[in-house]
This record gives sequence, structure tokens and C-alpha cells, in this order.
Amino acid sequence: MSVAGGAEPVWSPDGRELYYRSGTNAEARAEPTIMAATIATKPALAVTSRKALFPATGIVTANPHANIDVSPDGCPTSCALTPRTGDPHGHRLQLQPCWFSDDGVEMCTPRLHPALRIAAVAALLSPLAARPVLAQCSAADKAALEAFDKSWGDATVSGDRARMAPFFADGFMAVNVGGTIDRQTSFVNAERAAQQNKANPAPPATPDRYVISCTPLTATVTHRNTVVDPATKQPAYSRSVHFLEKQGNAWKAVSNTGYALTDQQQLLYMEQDWNDATMRHDAGWTERNYASFASDISSRTGGIENKTEAVASARASKIVYDALNLSDATVRVEGDAAVVTGVNHVRGKDEQGKAFDRRVRFTDTFIKRDGRWQVWATQGTLIQE
Repeated sequence: MSVAGGAEPVWSPDGRELYYRSGTNAEARAEPTIMAATIATKPALAVTSRKALFPATGIVTANPHANIDVSPDGCPTSCALTPRTGDPHGHRLQLQPCWFSDDGVEMCTPRLHPALRIAAVAALLSPLAARPVLAQCSAADKAALEAFDKSWGDATVSGDRARMAPFFADGFMAVNVGGTIDRQTSFVNAERAAQQNKANPAPPATPDRYVISCTPLTATVTHRNTVVDPATKQPAYSRSVHFLEKQGNAWKAVSNTGYALTDQQQLLYMEQDWNDATMRHDAGWTERNYASFASDISSRTGGIENKTEAVASARASKIVYDALNLSDATVRVEGDAAVVTGVNHVRGKDEQGKAFDRRVRFTDTFIKRDGRWQVWATQGTLIQE
């Protein structure tokens, strides 16, 4: 079906399209991509077209099983998104863009082509899937949606129904592993949690790593949440996915879901955090996240540093980074050890002010100590273009 090899095939419900992941440089593309092949059976079995849907960069490879899926019912009035991984408890997550309000009126977000449903599953599965099929938001749109999300979170923590109400559509329906939660139940739960928090304060959840996509009338907002235990100082991570709809001139939440991050997802986020720290010359990140016996082999010089030397190098570096983008990330976890491979595309100016643009294939080894992942060893190899 593919031109140069593919993986993780999934049929559409009507059997007319086959979705699959292409490899790097397959289908004449420079990065892994989710493809759709249209199949004809008459007069003979043939592929009539192939089209790229969206980048698969960062979606964890799940061979021999697919890490994408489409609605089994073809989405006649509602879509059931069934991620095969991502929910740590192995439950099916059903996200319903169509529902009935309390007075029996059917309310729907725009019905999605199977390709868009795959993009939504990708948002659930991967913290790196930042470019779904939906039209891209402007910077101003994304800033407004992130502000909406944070204000919604603050209102929920307050437990004040009057503050919460403007953020919810009348037919709001949240989905979790225990079932669905409507608008009124969401209010009651928030009020109860706020009362409990007064008696026994809980550590706050800090949202970050926003991935936002939108059309003029719909939006999807995903982000990481971090909660740090005040006693042990150990972080706990989860991910939220919110679906919004423009009603009048205001955004309203129509559905949301969330789940605890797997080790694989935590490590992918950690790689992004590492890149950001590198760009900022944040030696503190290296100090906190390198194991005491870590080793760091430079992709530029081949030199090896221990933790103390790596911290000093991060602090003294004069490199100016314009961009540091992660792609082709693959995570393998075995007990308290993990290996992440991938490619970093780095642009900037070196210590002498000379511009550079290079791609580095890396292998990072992690070890879990004191309940959190730490860098054990890292090594990079310059890709010859």
C-alpha cells in the first residue's frame, strides 16, 4: 500500500481508506507522517491516491500494534476515540462531540473526518504531536486559549460556581475512566474539592507544555500538569485534553479528559524540558536532573564530561541558540532504566559568532532514582547532510 514501507496500519470503518505511519524519507517525506491511502476494489484492487495527513513526529512507535485508531462506528452522530495506549489503566476513552442538552436538544461540534479523529487520538497519545490537521491558530489565538484554560483552572480550584459557569457549555460532558461527568456534577465536584482543600490544603497543579489547535469555531487544548508533593518533593505528572467550541463570541468547554502520564510520556516531556534548558543555559536543570554518576559525550568534540563538568559547561556556554527542535523520538523502558533515541535540529551561533545549522542523532539513557527519572548517560552523533 505504501511506496517505501509503512507501519501501524488501521482501516477506516468503510474499508475504503488505510491509514498508516510512513518512515523517515518514505513517501519522499523528510519526517515520519500519518498517511491515508484510498483503496479501490473494482475493477481490480488498487491504491488510487495517497495523501499526507499530519506529522507523526513524537508519536511513540507501538509496533507490532498501531498507536492510532479511528471510530468503529464511522461517526454518524458521535465519535468514539479509542486510543490503544495512553490511558494508564487500559480503559477505553470515549470523547463525544455530539450530545443532548437537558432539554433534549441535540448539540454537536462539527463532525470530523476520520483523519481529524486520528489527530485527536494523537493529541492524547503524544506530547510531541503539536501539528494536527486542524487549521493552525495564530499566536494571539493560542495566547487567548491558554489564558482561557488557566482562568478556567483558577475558577475550578476556587469552587465558586459563579466563576466557573462562564467557562462551561450547557451540554458539557467530561470523560474519565469511571464514566462521564456533566456540567452540574462538575460544579458539585469542584465545590467539594475546594471545601476539602480548605481543611487539608493540597499542592497546586501547574500547567505547562501547551499544544493548541483551532478553527474559527472549535479548539483543542492539551497540556501537562505537574504536582509536587510538599513532603517528598517528588513530582507527579498528568495530561489534560480540553475540547472547546465558540458560542456567540465566547469560548465554551464542551468536553475534556485527562490521565496520568506513562513513563514513556514523562521521558518525552523531559527531553523537551532538556532542550529548553539548553537554550537558556540553565545549569540548574542539569544539576537537578543528571544522576550523580552521569556521563555526557559531546556530538561536536567527542569529549566526555561527568555531572560536575556538564553543569559547569552549561553555565559557561556562550553558544546562542535560535532553535532546538526534537523529532523522531523513540522511548524504551525496562524497569527502572530507559533509553530515548531521536534527532535534535539545532540552529544558532557558536562561541565565535559563526552561524550553524546541524542535526544530531542522540541516545539518552535514564535511570529512575528516588521516584523520578534522571539522566544516566547521553551521547550525540552529527548527521552528515
